[in-house]
Amino acid sequence: MYTTEIDNRVVVVRQRHQGTGPERAELKTGDVILAVNGEKTTSQNRLLPQVWSLGTPASTSPLTVYHEGVTFDVTLTSTDRARAA
Repeated sequence: MYTTEIDNRVVVVRQRHQGTGPERAELKTGDVILAVNGEKTTSQNRLLPQVWSLGTPASTSPLTVYHEGVTFDVTLTSTDRARAA
């Protein structure tokens, strides 16, 4: 997925490929990622190391997400961007 930082929040901009982890986790453009594995995240610089610390590609990343007034948890399976291209 592609994310950006807006007002100290990490926001999903779009998914990289159809059928990839974010799409299967039902993440949508505009969703705000609040936490990774229960640990708060407020910046791009924090998000990526948090996800990477959970393991190699194909590892799962528990995310807490905010979407249109609802906060929920999803599990995202990471992929190797070089292989997904």
